[in-house]
Amino acid sequence: MGSKVSVNARDSSNSTNKKRPILANAFKHGNNSFDKRFNDKISADKRSVEKLSGEKRSSAPIPRLNSIKDGEPRLSASSSTADTSLLCFSTFQKGQEDRMNANHFALKVLFDGNTTDAVKDNIDFHSSSVQVLDIGCGSGSWIMDMATEYPSAQFTGIDQVALFPHDIRPANVSFRIGDVLLGLDCEDNTFDFVQMRLFSLAFTRTNWVESLKEAYRVTKPGGYIQLIEAQIRDPGDEVVRTFVEKVCSLMENNDQDPEVCEKLSAMTSEAGYKPIEDVRKVINLQTDVLKTELMYIIDISIESCKRLMFEIYDIESEEEFQELKRIYVESRMNSSESAFYCCVGQKPL
Repeated sequence: MGSKVSVNARDSSNSTNKKRPILANAFKHGNNSFDKRFNDKISADKRSVEKLSGEKRSSAPIPRLNSIKDGEPRLSASSSTADTSLLCFSTFQKGQEDRMNANHFALKVLFDGNTTDAVKDNIDFHSSSVQVLDIGCGSGSWIMDMATEYPSAQFTGIDQVALFPHDIRPANVSFRIGDVLLGLDCEDNTFDFVQMRLFSLAFTRTNWVESLKEAYRVTKPGGYIQLIEAQIRDPGDEVVRTFVEKVCSLMENNDQDPEVCEKLSAMTSEAGYKPIEDVRKVINLQTDVLKTELMYIIDISIESCKRLMFEIYDIESEEEFQELKRIYVESRMNSSESAFYCCVGQKPL
């Protein structure tokens, strides 16, 4: 089966013609549309709102995260790299299960199901011999949804943290604590289908190579892997682009790839799989039916990155953070999109 590439832009016809939001201009030029109370506070603290738009970028070093005993990250200024996996979307933070569940159902709607057409056409999930592995299963939303839809197949979810259900789950589901980077407790050639998704902020470039090598080992000859990753770079207004630049700089300092979503096929090929299908889906955050769900996910995600944002934007109070979040979320909603890439590869027979 040859490689199939599909690009799907959902309701994106008006996204490039929208007038720049007044709020974003206020960030850049400091006009009266910006919240006066917050401007006064910034002035009193001798900080300019330009730091929010990036017009005057700080030369301060990228923050470094130090682990503390309760598992929560702590920030300190350092020229060392930051371990973003300890902060962004930390499983220890409140609301992460909600974010994972919302992500699951949004992606299911976006991709018209839990797997792509190539997977549906080539794997008989109604067969009792089919074995499925979800690496980094999180709260278990995807795997339990699949197990309910296909009660004959057998499903295994693996994650570092036991956010998944321990008692109430379909009979054809099992969960394990495990780390793909440390090696999976599975025999070679075990699974007909392997899924990995949303690892961009968790994996370094080396981690990607190691994890796909391990996924390849446990995939049966003729079996498939499905990868889904979000696009980090965003064609939004200046507020959005500035935030993205800061995140991408931090990722690069940690040897993480901000453009990994565009390289999924190449990486699966390097791991030994034959690329079968590539799909890119775009959600217009002004018009798409999924806009409310995505904005909810964005809001939770920003809360998860609070400590990081305090450092990279040089803010000191919860009030400033909430105002920054409000402005960023509004900019995303008025000028932005969310894009996701999906790649399917097959292990040769």
